[in-house]
Amino acid sequence: NAVDECNKRLENSPYDPEIWTERAGYFLALNYPELAAGDAYKAGLLFDRALKSDEKEPRLRAYHILGQALYDCHCHLEAAEFWEDIAKKVLEPSAQVKAAEMRVLLKRKEEAAAAAGLSGTLQEQKDRLKDGGVFTVHYPWMQERHRTRTPEIIAMVNEELKNIEPQSRYLGQSTLAGRSDMLGMFASRDIPEGECILIDRTATGACSNSEGLICENCYGRVKCPPLQAPCCSNILNDAAHATRDINKGSYFVYCSTACYHLAMTTYHQAICGKDFSWLTEPAKGLEANASPLRPLLMLRFLASCVQAGPETSPLDHPLIARLQPLANRGHVDVFTLTESVAIPIRILEQLGVDVFANPNFDTMVLHTIWTRIANNKAGCTDPKRGFIDAINPFVPLFNHSCEPNIECKRED
Repeated sequence: NAVDECNKRLENSPYDPEIWTERAGYFLALNYPELAAGDAYKAGLLFDRALKSDEKEPRLRAYHILGQALYDCHCHLEAAEFWEDIAKKVLEPSAQVKAAEMRVLLKRKEEAAAAAGLSGTLQEQKDRLKDGGVFTVHYPWMQERHRTRTPEIIAMVNEELKNIEPQSRYLGQSTLAGRSDMLGMFASRDIPEGECILIDRTATGACSNSEGLICENCYGRVKCPPLQAPCCSNILNDAAHATRDINKGSYFVYCSTACYHLAMTTYHQAICGKDFSWLTEPAKGLEANASPLRPLLMLRFLASCVQAGPETSPLDHPLIARLQPLANRGHVDVFTLTESVAIPIRILEQLGVDVFANPNFDTMVLHTIWTRIANNKAGCTDPKRGFIDAINPFVPLFNHSCEPNIECKRED
């Protein structure tokens, strides 16, 4: 079809903004506005980077597709800001009209929220106005193995569990729902009351206040002298001096050899020496789950994928392939141009990925990753660290129950 034809042309000409614009138009017509937004945004980047910058009409086509895609994704605030920017950038008369229409719509949304008594923190109010949403689906261009959790994934997880003491559980097919892809954790033996059956250490977390002597990996307390990666800058062993020095720059310390090893083998090598303060700064001070934390979680997953090899699809990464999305069930996930497209692209480029030439990190893949993160992450408020959000490798595989027979807790 037309999309497949564009895919072939992009393999040969990944820096041609007109092909990205053309595919964006097809995605929009097929009712995948989130994919259209991603392609049109990339086309805009290529135009702005002076490739075919003198051609106004192709640029305007990309802008109009992006504006419509944002509207269709219910990203009305971003659509208003986008059209206001376009009105200044290219003096397009229709842009001013569209921006004004979006502002009227936003005003109605604010009035409706006030009438419904919706309040919350300032950040929550901002997110409510900014967040768009699209239905979570399995895209027709996805490979079959990326639509479900295969027997190979189940075998891989069980192999991991064999290396974690005590041997008391396994992953298997669940009968709690009439779906073939419903999995669950099962006891492999009688388990005495009070026994710890699993220590689930994660490498994919985010924290709103990670300054000071806090483990880079799990955000737990770090004793002095701190355990530090040899590839990073050294800090002083004295706790008081170390804390002052840490706040001046990026230092990575760990609470244990287990966290150190997990970070080194999962994501640290990809981010070491790179400054992501532009991501951490907006999250500082948050005491509840909010939009600035979303890109921090995405950073961990993208860094893990890049470290594993950017030539491999992220949807094959063990930490992503095991996660269950709520696809094709009428479920709506958050979508914004900033957090779903622009920030992931900036992260990937900082990690050394060519987002135009490497289809493994296309918008379809990035949004699929996000839908799995959103469906499986769990967070908690911490008096010292603000808000900690994370996805553990095994906890999401336990079935939910209103009468649970186990309890899960975070230990510092």
